Amino acid sequence: MLRNLTLRFGPTGADFPLEFTPAPMTVFVGPNNSGKSLALREIEDFLDSGGRSERRIVRWIDFDLPTPDEARGMLESRRVDDGSIEAGDALIRVSRMKPMGEYVMKRATDVSGDLPTEQLLDFGWIARMLETPEGVHAADFARLCRDFLALFAIRLDGRTRLALTYPRPMGDLQLHPTNHLAALFRDDEARQRIRQITADAFGLHFVLDPTGGTHLRIRMSDRAPEDDAEEQALDERARSFHAAATDISEMSDGVKAFTGLTAAVLSADYRIMLVDEPEAFLHPPLIRKLGRRLTQLAAERHAHVLASTHSPDFVMGCVQAGKGVNIVRLTYKKGVPSATLLPADKLQSMMRDPLLRSTGVLGALFHEGAIVCEADADRVFYQEVNERLLASGRGGADGCIFLNAQNKQTIRRIVRPLREMGIPAAAIVDLDILKGKEDFRDLMRAAFVPEVFVQAWEEMRAHLQQKIRNESFKDGGIYTLGREVRASAELLLDSLTAFGVFIVPSGELECWLPALEVGGHGPEWLTQVFERMGTDSNDESYLRPGEGDVWRFMQRLAAWVGDPHRKGMAEETLRVDHLLPPAETEDAQSAA
Repeated sequence: MLRNLTLRFGPTGADFPLEFTPAPMTVFVGPNNSGKSLALREIEDFLDSGGRSERRIVRWIDFDLPTPDEARGMLESRRVDDGSIEAGDALIRVSRMKPMGEYVMKRATDVSGDLPTEQLLDFGWIARMLETPEGVHAADFARLCRDFLALFAIRLDGRTRLALTYPRPMGDLQLHPTNHLAALFRDDEARQRIRQITADAFGLHFVLDPTGGTHLRIRMSDRAPEDDAEEQALDERARSFHAAATDISEMSDGVKAFTGLTAAVLSADYRIMLVDEPEAFLHPPLIRKLGRRLTQLAAERHAHVLASTHSPDFVMGCVQAGKGVNIVRLTYKKGVPSATLLPADKLQSMMRDPLLRSTGVLGALFHEGAIVCEADADRVFYQEVNERLLASGRGGADGCIFLNAQNKQTIRRIVRPLREMGIPAAAIVDLDILKGKEDFRDLMRAAFVPEVFVQAWEEMRAHLQQKIRNESFKDGGIYTLGREVRASAELLLDSLTAFGVFIVPSGELECWLPALEVGGHGPEWLTQVFERMGTDSNDESYLRPGEGDVWRFMQRLAAWVGDPHRKGMAEETLRVDHLLPPAETEDAQSAA
């Protein structure tokens, strides 16, 4: 049903808006307050208003509209009056399910005020519009969205998900269902599918209990019913079956959320399903299963699920379903929004890499940026320095995840794929990166340093390698060099900093904070330096950020991560607005 989704901005801001074809599953990821949930609400508002709502993220949506015959089949499942739909029908009455699970009927052309009690559609008009969709005018398109397309869309969030498991009135079984449980009670195939999904998720079978007389209750049974009668009848066999099952109200919020969401999705033939924070109340294995199941269901029904999430497990569940998946990363930094389409196949190949899988690299999707260090001791130290900078209001990389590779050679394997996904991933390496030609060059290319610089900086590296004594790589670094050579080294390190590669100028991790007079190496040094730094911020001996040393080093790194126009990203445009003449000058030149 969805052909194209166009946003108001792209990887580099508003200059090149992102446009993509939604797959069965589209997942919006990104840091907090980046617009993920807002994107879902704007899609819903687009349908409800026919594209006339105010939107900050979604520019436009194009649809693959059904044929009149296909529309007739879609509406038959929603019709609440008798008879079949014919092309010449004027008004037909249909139902729509609200998020809390109630089927309500409203006049589709009335988009304001409280919901009326009936919804009337002019199917003859709908059929005429669908016969020549390319000739539909704006006003007719708006009405078509409200009257027809919006019927087959639903938005679910964490608040409504639990409510979907509450008992609902059974109603008159001879009439159209008035809520989603009543609809499922009539749909044997849908109930069976939900049972399969819940049994796979937590070993319990979804059943609907009618023995309360007036209301339907969800129960979770240790076994599936032997037949429909054991679930739906009121005899002794059915009563015993339901008595042995557990009322879902007695179960955890995770079971309720998973079951409620699955039941809502399968209760009607939705073509556009908007799910906000599907991971709410769920533990990681269940989140992954939910992502896989929703993706499979969307593909089977030729529908679209669009979800916003903070969960790496949900993303991986979607990818592992083996169906079409779009991953769109949204950010909003210093007034500059961005949207990057992440290739799912690249994400899947990343997760096959044991190094990337073990470092939790997927968590970077949900942070402002990533800081990649050589080893675990480096990661712990730089993260603590960053926390103290943030706590003192002295800068620091806010909202970033710290990751560690195994050594300097493997940093590039983490940095490059993250930057390809639009995530600013800074690399922190010791000075001995200058010892190896291949290691140095590979890291530059992982940081998307232009080839025009690679050769020149490689020559500078080779020159410095000859000038720096082996022992200086571990103690003193570039500060042991003469003035001219040191100036050359500072130029190279500053140039790499602009591309998010931060080389320890004094040598290595253990060279920081020399005033603390800590010896040793690796974990031994780390333990001692933390003891000297102190742990209680109220203690006089607690080490607070200073002006230079590692504090300045991390402040520069934070500035690179926080710069929306930073260099070194896969998608990069050069800012030339400062080179353009003022608007009035352009007008004068045009007039001349």
